[in-house]
Order: sequence, then structure tokens, then C-alpha cells
Amino acid sequence: MGGSYYVLGGTYAKYINDTYPDLDVSVEVGGGPYSNITLLSNGEIDLGFATTWATGEMYDGINDQKKKHEDIRAFLPLFPSYLQIYSLAESPIKSMGDIQGKIASSGAAGSSGRIATQTLFDILGIKPAKLNSVPTGTQINNMRDKLIDVGLSVTGVPAPFMMELEASHAVHLIPLTKQEMDTVLAKQPYWSAGVIKKGTYKSATEDVDAVAFWNVAITSKRLSEDTVYTLTKAGNIPGFYTDLDTGKPGPKIAILGELDSLIVANHPCCDPETHYVHACGHHAQCAVLLGTAAALKEQALSTVSADPSVHLVRLRAIELGYRESLRKQGIIKYFGGKVEFIHRGYLTVSIWR
Repeated sequence: MGGSYYVLGGTYAKYINDTYPDLDVSVEVGGGPYSNITLLSNGEIDLGFATTWATGEMYDGINDQKKKHEDIRAFLPLFPSYLQIYSLAESPIKSMGDIQGKIASSGAAGSSGRIATQTLFDILGIKPAKLNSVPTGTQINNMRDKLIDVGLSVTGVPAPFMMELEASHAVHLIPLTKQEMDTVLAKQPYWSAGVIKKGTYKSATEDVDAVAFWNVAITSKRLSEDTVYTLTKAGNIPGFYTDLDTGKPGPKIAILGELDSLIVANHPCCDPETHYVHACGHHAQCAVLLGTAAALKEQALSTVSADPSVHLVRLRAIELGYRESLRKQGIIKYFGGKVEFIHRGYLTVSIWR
């Protein structure tokens, strides 16, 4: 319940309810990506979060999935999670091969961490003496007590549990070699090669190659395209904003992301009529701002005495002629998205590069 999905779900529900009074959205606690997709397919929920890995497998009905879930649809990128593999720095375990015959610990039974760990071990032929399935809090306590040799967890970075462990112990992050990564990705098309950047943790003294999984917001084809599009707008302008209200006094932090398009007629993904295409990389900022907000909400804000509120703002850049038509209709007052958001009171001050 305290994970990133639940935090983002509460934020997104508040945005929808505040912006569109005709829509009523509540948040349910799920059992992770696979459970969320099952609930969605069964009509028990209308929106959810999942990894692209779980979404792809369940859509195609491959691996352990016996049924195709072809009614699911992804509509918003969120943030990447990484399979983080770690041991204490004093341990002799420095590589994947060193895990052979040792005691390993992954996420709770049925979690992405547990499934990813077993899949990784099977592909690389690693057979630990024992594989425990426990939540990350229990996992790091067991590592402190020397009850396990290596831990594996699927989560975003920086992970609060890792930072907690590093507060008391020196940690070693175990990377995948290029050969290991190539072997894994050849067997798992919905997995990606990722990098935990140098400096993410105290123990990350250099970049660490790790398996990555993107998280996405999902719905089903039962929900109309108009409704889904409505859920990504901020009132009557392209973009969205929402608040993470902590209920405590303190400064207000605005996190701004931009979604621009370019006119590139010869781009293979451009619109055939307008030639617009999101090809400058700004579309990734939606995922960045949501991931940043989740990290602030769960980790960084817990270390300050005055708990601030957080604004999420996504702005979409649109062609000047269309902007002028919106201004003539009285829908917007300013050409610039940031200035317009300040005018509407969504932001008091905006700082950007």
C-alpha cells in the first residue's frame, strides 16, 4: 500500500476528481502488475499501473500466462524500475556467478521481484542454495543479520530500502555483464537493458548495468478514446497538473515537464496529415515528473520537518496558429504554457531552463 503505484494512484485520482466533477475515481490496493491486469480484464477496475513486461506477457498470453488479455491498453508512460542485485561490501559475492550455492532473497511471493529473480536465475543457470520470498524491509534486515547472502528487488531508483541499508552498511551493487545481459534479453523481449547511474547510491561508484522494466498506466478498450484523452488534459488546455497535498505547512515545489512536437515530414512516425511527431525526447518528461514526485513523496520529503506539497505539471507545446485560435476563443490568454499555468493559479512561480 505504501509503494509507488499507490502514491501515484492517489495523485492521479485526485487530479481526475478535481478537474472533472462528472468523473468519480477511487483508489484500490492491488497485488502488483499481474494482479492489476487481471482485475482490469475482469472489469473490476478501469485504470491501473503495470510494467510493460507484465503487460506484454499477459496481452500475448506467453510464458506462465495461459490466457491472452487483448483488451488491455497502455496510455501513459510512468517511470522505469530496475532489478537491483546487491550484497554487503564485505561479502565475496561480486558477480552473478558468485550467487551459485548461496542464500538469495527476492520480493514477496507473486511480486515482480520474485518472478523476475526466478526468471533471471533460470536463464543464467544460477542455482542458489535457497531463495527466500520476503518484502524488501525484511530482506535488508535479514542481510544485516547475515541470514542471506544476496538480495534482489524490482523497484525505482533511488530505492528507499537501499538507502536505509546503506545508512548502516557498505553495499555492493552486482552488475550484469554484457554477455549476461544479451542472454537475458534474447529470452525476455519485454525486458530492457538499463543503467543505475553512478552516484544514485553511495555504493554506486560507477554505472551499474541492470535489467529495467518500464511502468505504464493501463486501461481497457471498454473505456472510450475520448474518455482516455480527457484523463490526460488540464481542463481546456493541452496538458495536466495535480497536487500531492501532504496536509502539512511548508514550501510548495513545482515539478514541470514539457511535451513538445516537431514538424518533420520525412519522419517515419509523423502524423500523415500534420507531419507532427514527438521526436525531441520531451515526451519522456511525463515519466520523469511522475517518478520525481513519487520519490519526493516517499523518501525525500520524509527527511524534512515541514512537509511541502508537490505540484505535477505537464505542458504540451502546440503549433502557433492553433495557439492563436485558442486565444481568440478565450480559452487561453498567453502563448506560453508556463505563463498560462501561472495565470491560472496552478503555479505561483515557475523556474525553468
